[in-house]
Amino acid sequence: MNILRRLLFFLNTVRVRHLLAGKIRVIRRRVMAEAAAPKTGRVLRKDHKLLWRGYGRRINYDWLEVYTCVSGKEDHRFIPEDIYYTAIEPRLNNKLFSKAWTDKNSYGMFIGGRVRMPEVVLRCVNGVLYSPGMEPAGRPEDYSSLPVSQSGERFIIKPTLDSGGGKGVRVISFSGADLVTDPPLPGVKSLPQLFGLYGGNFVMQRYIKQHPYFARFNESSLNTLRILTYRRPGNEEVVVLHRLLRIGRPGSVVDNQSSGGIACGVDPEGRLMPFGIDKGGTRHYNAGDVTFSTTAAVPFIRDICSTAVEVASKHRYSRLLGLDFAVNDREEVILIEVNDSNNEINFFQMTSGPLFGDYTEEVALSCRNMPRSFVIDYMI
Repeated sequence: MNILRRLLFFLNTVRVRHLLAGKIRVIRRRVMAEAAAPKTGRVLRKDHKLLWRGYGRRINYDWLEVYTCVSGKEDHRFIPEDIYYTAIEPRLNNKLFSKAWTDKNSYGMFIGGRVRMPEVVLRCVNGVLYSPGMEPAGRPEDYSSLPVSQSGERFIIKPTLDSGGGKGVRVISFSGADLVTDPPLPGVKSLPQLFGLYGGNFVMQRYIKQHPYFARFNESSLNTLRILTYRRPGNEEVVVLHRLLRIGRPGSVVDNQSSGGIACGVDPEGRLMPFGIDKGGTRHYNAGDVTFSTTAAVPFIRDICSTAVEVASKHRYSRLLGLDFAVNDREEVILIEVNDSNNEINFFQMTSGPLFGDYTEEVALSCRNMPRSFVIDYMI
């Protein structure tokens, strides 16, 4: 059995490295053509190789070149995506617990009531509907309409087990008796039809009207702050590694880069970096009519970071978390999502520098002695 496990892991590692190598080649060609940037020097490459040796037979320098070029920072501590996904994240985060601990319907059990989260209207767990307080409410196929008191409102529906990249996140409302979805779903006119697309695990939440500061970057999307936290081995201290403002493209209801959004780094003092980047590594100096370099400090950033640390301290099986926060029009900080698997790392390193910053050597050294988790997490 152990041999079979190692074989499966090896094959998956080869697959992931191959896919990521193709991805970074495309980004590198685009970035280098736009910036006409020189290649990284021999000393930088040598230090980079010494740091990450032992995590692969060879080091692909494409990531180092792209991160250096886009961020403008020459630093050997940048971590290549292939090493991160196959060797670092599976050691820092135990993937055996990932699905359960990041299930949006279970946040309250792990996090508790002190952290504000979106107001839930309806839950679906393993094919069964539940009220916000987890009282059984029937089956999705039998749920014909919302209560009359909620018929004129907008709601968000999203998968609870996997909504990475904004997948499956929609705004829903009613026009007379017909269901209206954004993005649209042709032919889907009722709640049972909509529920049938979510595989028995989803949540409906009240639409969040965001704070004017965040709305001005793009009104159609809920623009969030992604906070990357790291819980250190030994003393278990939780530290904030990165802060990132994520902005959706005009017309989109989500802020993810994979859906055309922009990510702009936020420095420790709460100021936006001079530019944001899209998924391809192209710099953007403004979002709509707002220029990043002239924008006032991000409000509520201290409250958001302290809440992120509180949440991260309760996730015992994950040392690295990407936490998404919004601020509503009542100036309330709201936890939107917890990510402990397949955390996209390019936008952190392209905007703000090495993923682990001053903790890079600690991570590189400690991960060599940690067991690596691997899960085949699909249903047939």
